[in-house]
Amino acid sequence: LRYIQDEMNLEALRQLRTKKIQQEERERERKEGKKDDKKEDVAGMEKPLGDKHIVKLIHNLWRRTLIKYGKSDVGLYLQYAEYCKEIKAHAALSRILAEALQLFPHQQGLWIEAASHEFFVLGSIQNARVLMQQGLRVFSHAPEAQQDLWIQLFCLELHFCERLSARSTILQGGASKEDGKNKETVAGDNDDDDNAKSDRHKIAKLVYKNAVAAIPDSVSFRLRFWDQCRLFSDTERLQQEIVESTRTDLCKDNAEAWMAWALFQWERKQNRKEEDQDKDDGSDEEEEEQEENNSQDGSTKKRSAGSFASKGSASKKLKSDSGDEGDAWSVLDILRRATQELPTEEMYLKAVRMITRYIATLQQEEEDEDEDEDPDVALGFELLETLFDEAAKTQFFSADLVMEQTLLLQRLNKKEAAIKCLEDFAEQKPVTEALKVWIYLAEISEKGPIPILTKALGGADMNHPSYYEVLLHLFGAKLEAQDDSNLLALFQKLVLLTPGFLPISEIEEPIFGIPHAPNACLQFLRYLRSKGDTVHARKVYRTVIFESSLGNIFNEFDEDMMVTFVEEAVALEQDSSGKKADKRNALVRLLEEASKLFEDTELGRKYQERLREVKLAG
Repeated sequence: LRYIQDEMNLEALRQLRTKKIQQEERERERKEGKKDDKKEDVAGMEKPLGDKHIVKLIHNLWRRTLIKYGKSDVGLYLQYAEYCKEIKAHAALSRILAEALQLFPHQQGLWIEAASHEFFVLGSIQNARVLMQQGLRVFSHAPEAQQDLWIQLFCLELHFCERLSARSTILQGGASKEDGKNKETVAGDNDDDDNAKSDRHKIAKLVYKNAVAAIPDSVSFRLRFWDQCRLFSDTERLQQEIVESTRTDLCKDNAEAWMAWALFQWERKQNRKEEDQDKDDGSDEEEEEQEENNSQDGSTKKRSAGSFASKGSASKKLKSDSGDEGDAWSVLDILRRATQELPTEEMYLKAVRMITRYIATLQQEEEDEDEDEDPDVALGFELLETLFDEAAKTQFFSADLVMEQTLLLQRLNKKEAAIKCLEDFAEQKPVTEALKVWIYLAEISEKGPIPILTKALGGADMNHPSYYEVLLHLFGAKLEAQDDSNLLALFQKLVLLTPGFLPISEIEEPIFGIPHAPNACLQFLRYLRSKGDTVHARKVYRTVIFESSLGNIFNEFDEDMMVTFVEEAVALEQDSSGKKADKRNALVRLLEEASKLFEDTELGRKYQERLREVKLAG
């Protein structure tokens, strides 16, 4: 492989030098006043042998490598295929992919790569389809392994449809330039436009139908088809059929299916709103054109008005006739029905979050576009209240639902109701289930965090991680408020419990600045130093470094933080006002323990050097 890479580098260097020589030759010819009369002849000439022999050598080296090592390493075939793509050796790439598929038929990526090469490079949709179908037959014993192949075959058909659509657009554009009468024909065919677009996707629909038959019970698999459709234009009808099939087959007991249906209706509503705005803008422009034409010819006014009226009525008829069962349901209707037919915590939580997001989006659009309030905003708030009232009476009323309800009440400027909601839930549920409720209550309550967290700590199970997390929050709240009461006792609890809750977990968003136990010990040591409480500060660092295993535990978790802790302890002893001999003995003991703590590291050697200096100075 190194030999091949050297040859590839040599070929790249040769190309650079050849390009430089050709540029210099063209500049010399321009200076001499010569014209490029033979440009077409030069372009049609064959390249010299020197331009080919290095590439041929590289191909030969790759073939020999594959013969010797390729039967057990698919990566070699992929590297060779990548090189063929770089130099646009399409024939060699086709041959290499075919050989690789014979040796490694269970590599999904090879089937997809070969089909992509056939379609996007060689332009053969038939060969691409054959390859994908062969790949699906290879994995017929494992339907789950077919998912990527089904998705790629579906995308292949959508790409082919787009290619046909672009070709049709070009041909229609050219015809309209030749004959202006074709415009009337195109305008009259608008009624059949949706059907024509749907017909283009017949094969894609068939692929989806067969894929669903092979893997019938996976909502995520069906939604992957929908996600791919959204990347292509003119696939609204196809998207609707995918969502409808998901709704009718899987909505009974699957929250994701309900959410997909609601999201589809939401996007459809947004698309229709944008279309209406575009029509309004277009009608304004047509009115201006009509006014100009009216000033020139009154008869033209009658004809244009008559044709515009017929066109408008046809479009309205299309819009009303295009409705189906899916159109009759709004986003809020779907989510309400979902919670009625699937009354689970997951469904309620997903519905509440989508409704909240839906209302926020509508309100933001109203502010940006200065429009009247959408009726769905008020209906959405009413539905949220209904869902929260229903959930509160069930057994699955969870902390996540309470948090969503609290955020909604705060958004409506009902802080007292939000606090009461949190308090009621915290009183009814154990701390293990209501941990995030207690913490958020401590953050927003007017009573202050310390009494709330103290109460939560008293009701928590000491052997459960929730107790340890509440302890960290309470310790941070007391440090932040500079409340010294029971602070040393809380520190002792933290020291005793930390070895029992390994590995050390970190609070992602610490409200009171204490993400984990090492940080709590460091902040406590700094707090006592800032107050000049040397006695208790010594007790803190001696407990961590000398009297427990926390030193090693903290060092494994975060070495930099442990170094900072040791340096704080050293600074404490250096700044202390005791006798010189006592200071020296304390420093010697501290540096000896630090050198052991960071043994066989550069830090350990530095602490040993400092230890020798302190001993010599004494």
